[in-house]
Amino acid sequence: MQLQKTWPHSKKKLRRLDKIVQQTSGIKMSALPYSGAAGGVAASLTALCNAQSVNGIDFFLDTIQFTQQLQNAGIVITGEGALDAQTLEGRSL
Repeated sequence: MQLQKTWPHSKKKLRRLDKIVQQTSGIKMSALPYSGAAGGVAASLTALCNAQSVNGIDFFLDTIQFTQQLQNAGIVITGEGALDAQTLEGRSL
């Protein structure tokens, strides 16, 4: 219930922060790839620290050499409760 009361205020503050960062860095954080609901820190680091944003699941799978690991696996167990639209957009399982 508390989130419902504070969300409109927070959303306004985030829009203001986005505007200030754009004025100072020339980068609109809300328009950056991978800056959605869970990407606030990534967007900030990209805009303010010249970090590179990447697709999280692709980075993770490459880092753990998933394709090679999968070839040796007899079974794969995932942690996601359901496959949905976010899964199709690159959300990890």
